[in-house]
Amino acid sequence: MHKTTNYLFSADLLRAFAIILVVIIHVFSEYVNSPGYFLSGSWWIANFINSMSRIAVPLFVMLSGMLILHDKKAYTIRVFLKKRISRIGLPLLIWPLLYFLWRLWLNHKEFTLESVINDYLSLGIYYHLYYLYIIAGLYLLTPLFKTFMNAATKETARYVVIVIFIFSLSISLMKFFAHIGPNFATIFTVFLPYIPYYLAGDFLRDVRLSKRQAWLASSAFILLSALTTLGTYWHMGSVGWGVGDGRYRFDRYFYDYLSITVIPMAILGYLLIQTLSDTTVILKKKLPSLVIGQLATTSFGIFLIHPFLLEFSNRILKLDFSEFHIPVILFLLLKTILIISTSYLITTLCRRLPVVKIIFG
Repeated sequence: MHKTTNYLFSADLLRAFAIILVVIIHVFSEYVNSPGYFLSGSWWIANFINSMSRIAVPLFVMLSGMLILHDKKAYTIRVFLKKRISRIGLPLLIWPLLYFLWRLWLNHKEFTLESVINDYLSLGIYYHLYYLYIIAGLYLLTPLFKTFMNAATKETARYVVIVIFIFSLSISLMKFFAHIGPNFATIFTVFLPYIPYYLAGDFLRDVRLSKRQAWLASSAFILLSALTTLGTYWHMGSVGWGVGDGRYRFDRYFYDYLSITVIPMAILGYLLIQTLSDTTVILKKKLPSLVIGQLATTSFGIFLIHPFLLEFSNRILKLDFSEFHIPVILFLLLKTILIISTSYLITTLCRRLPVVKIIFG
């Protein structure tokens, strides 16, 4: 792992944690959202693990803010956008098309231009691709955010971050419980509720917790995870499972990245991982450092390809928890490791191929 003078171990650790948690969410959600196992002992454990993992996408967004907004180098807007578009532009075009074609083949549907455009604009092609548009939208407004964060006093920045978080939290509450408010489920607007995470990543960049604060933060994180678990149980029981297009709904309020429990969980998780990167010496030893560095380097590719491998393992290889006579949680953990490992190997290989490497970041 090549380390420059600007290398931040905390950034690698955040990426490694975040990508592992993303895969955990998608593997464990299959079980949590299966009505036949509702309220079983394994369901409660899977629900709790899934709840703890909901900080994944917020961590990625805060990491972007930590690295990009804090960068003091003087770029023109043209140079900045060119630099960022070169990283995300081609993946933004290619991956939705690849997943659209995969979905057509898997479900034996016909290709129509109208369905491509509608699904593309409404983020309906595949469930994880919305993240690309979050990052793209934040990149477009980064010159404005950088100007503000560089000029604002700490007190002003804190005030603005808190106020925007309140707006995002309120929008999430209205969407789930009042069914009113603006629709951010389009490629042009999906990034807006995530702005406070982006700003918070920069604002909290240099914060480190004392030993006592770290214990308190860890306790609060576990408590909030438990509340998310209970809240999800309540939401499933009160709102119902709601069969839509042949799949069980995944729109559980307390799993939402802007829910009343996940927002503080994400901030606590960010601070704890930042503190961990400075205080835990074993993580910087050769083998752990190598694993963390490799996961961090390939995290973008793992994020992009792992849903395909997960679907392939379910539909083609039949690696379903109902087919194996081993403890469910053990099966889900082993499947998570398999998906991460395979995604890592494919990403590592593809990053060595001309042209192909561009779409893997």
